[in-house]
Amino acid sequence: MYALLGSSRQLNVAPEAALSLLVGQSVTSVLRSDPHNVPQNPEAVGLAVATAITVQARAYFRTSCLYLLM
Repeated sequence: MYALLGSSRQLNVAPEAALSLLVGQSVTSVLRSDPHNVPQNPEAVGLAVATAITVQARAYFRTSCLYLLM
């Protein structure tokens, strides 16, 4: 099956791949949200968006773990 669909951009095999696709889609939507305002350093904007998503996911995970311990 992967031999037939392996060239697809949206092909994902593991949970990490699905999360990577979601983060990539978020970065792309932020970079393309305003066609009249192109950032001078799109790599830095992408890194900032990915970092913000990572920090929020970590905070959610810690909060849910603390809630389960109570």
